[in-house]
Amino acid sequence: MNKIVPLLLFFSLIGCSSEKEDTGTNVDENHSTINLNNSLIQKGPFVAGSGILIVELNEGLEATGTSYNTETIDDFGSFEFNSSLNTDKIDIEATGFYFNEITGELSNGQVTLRSFLQVQDTKKANINILTTLSRQRIKYLMINSNMSFDEAKNQAEEEVLRAFNIPEDIIDDLGPFQDMDISQEGTGNAILLAVSCVLQGSNGDGELSELVTKFANDLESDGIIETDFVVNKIMEGGFQVNPNSIKNNLTQRFESLGVEYSLPNFELYVDSDGNGRINGYDVTPAYPSGLIEETKPTINWVPSIEETVMYDVQLSDTSNFENLLIDANNVVGTQISNIEVLERGRTYYWRVRLKEENVVGEWKQSTFEIKTIEINNLSPGGGGEMGNSKPIFSWEHDMVESLSFQFQLSTDSEFSNLVENVDSGLETNQYVASTILEDNVTYFWRVRAMDSNGVLSEWETESFQFELPILLTGMPEEIGDSTPIIRWEEPYFINQPPEDFTYEIQVSTDIDFNDIKLDVGSITQTFYQVSEPLDYNITYYYRLRLKDGNGALSEWSIPLNFKFIFIPVDTAAIYPTGYILDSTPLFDWSDAYFPNPNYAPESVSYQLQVATDIDFNSIILDVENIGESQYQTISPYSLNTEYYYRIRYSDENNIFSDWAWTVFSVVE
Repeated sequence: MNKIVPLLLFFSLIGCSSEKEDTGTNVDENHSTINLNNSLIQKGPFVAGSGILIVELNEGLEATGTSYNTETIDDFGSFEFNSSLNTDKIDIEATGFYFNEITGELSNGQVTLRSFLQVQDTKKANINILTTLSRQRIKYLMINSNMSFDEAKNQAEEEVLRAFNIPEDIIDDLGPFQDMDISQEGTGNAILLAVSCVLQGSNGDGELSELVTKFANDLESDGIIETDFVVNKIMEGGFQVNPNSIKNNLTQRFESLGVEYSLPNFELYVDSDGNGRINGYDVTPAYPSGLIEETKPTINWVPSIEETVMYDVQLSDTSNFENLLIDANNVVGTQISNIEVLERGRTYYWRVRLKEENVVGEWKQSTFEIKTIEINNLSPGGGGEMGNSKPIFSWEHDMVESLSFQFQLSTDSEFSNLVENVDSGLETNQYVASTILEDNVTYFWRVRAMDSNGVLSEWETESFQFELPILLTGMPEEIGDSTPIIRWEEPYFINQPPEDFTYEIQVSTDIDFNDIKLDVGSITQTFYQVSEPLDYNITYYYRLRLKDGNGALSEWSIPLNFKFIFIPVDTAAIYPTGYILDSTPLFDWSDAYFPNPNYAPESVSYQLQVATDIDFNSIILDVENIGESQYQTISPYSLNTEYYYRIRYSDENNIFSDWAWTVFSVVE
């Protein structure tokens, strides 16, 4: 409860007429003093500045011509009136804008509330919808039935309450309407708020004023509401009351005003179904209603506040209640919990009625449907590729209640070849596979939910393919490096990559890999440097596969082939050749040529030989490890003699290219 008492300022009252007017009426010669403190104008609370008119009445309850004006001093509808009067009977009339508890907004137009008082020891006089409804009837009884003010007031207030189906035992214990306050707890305050809400209903300000006026007029002569318009409006208003919305609206309003409040349980005093019994003396189905999740719901109803009543309860899966699932009679209490498990996706009907002595009430019915569990967003799925050999399976559902799950993984869509089967114990929306999956295999998996009552949902199924992709970057078919670097690309995983993985490479001299020359695993980079020189002019085949941290192996990549070979020095670029004049020539040749620089030796050196025979049996010069592509001879060559000259190169592993040769002669 917020407790900030609004400041009530004293307002001076201005008498509209301080002199008696000649109205032809007799004025009570007894002077009265009235002190109204902390009084309120409430439909919802009237706003500050709402006009209040106090009119003095004579013994015939007619206006004497003397009146007073004041106004509300805050948005809670507070006012004070302290004055000496010429009579002990007054009419109070308040006109202004008010807070509409139904819409949660200020009214668009003004309404007028009234009260008729006999000044006694009155210290407080709240003006509200009930004082307005009873005012004309009080006057009628005093004038036409010669009743005292107290007698007329008591009877009129009882008759007003009966029009809203308030039971007699409650009426007998209520205080006067002028003491009631919608912001506070208590039976009378609750009834005031209930009546205010019922009359407001969906009515605008003009329609509300019309309804209040017709009610007061209908009640005035006989204390009974008989006009169909009024009776129907009261019934319709009861149908439209939304207690939670109204309480929320009033709470926000009172919070914003900083006033002390403790809202009453007014919904007990509304006839929500038009059967002539207020909710508190009736039975109202509470739960289940609408779309629910539970398959064993506890049936609850809002009971009558009468302690002597019992209830009949029925549950059926047919709207005409031909097939009864529950037929309980003379139930004491407010619920039934021992029902059988119901099916999901079906609509059920239940009803309750009260029984008191020999009186059996009408059935009050409710309908509910048990929600089907929807499992969605399964991952991995869509038939796509996935790279984790122990994947994480996940899913979502739309239920609030706790569920457990069953899980199956299979290599066929009929789930006849189960790889994993978990039939209980999964309490979360995911599962980590315990089996290492096989590469390039399509898997099917499904999951279903089970609620706390053992009711299972339908299976939801997905599929995926476990694949560890390998993509080799092919080398040229001919390379010039005897210890090449074999390269490949890092694999791309569409979904769930493995946490870690390594590579294995094999090199063989045959495509079936029967003659494996190199077999290396646990490679962590996307390349491998061959350490031992390859054989010259031999075709090699190589392949690669991936191994993840769980030991799962991918398939071997498609084998590729290459040959290590050197391109000989270009014969056309060798000097000397043919007939030359220089007896000590500079031998010169083209540099070793490698079409693919990425697959060339780190360094080369040259070997030069000169012989007098074409078979190089008679070698006269043999120079190795020449670092440049030329060599200067020192000793002169004989005239008119044919010399055979050849050149080749070798890499850092001492692998030689083929010879390139020519012939030359020194002439004069």
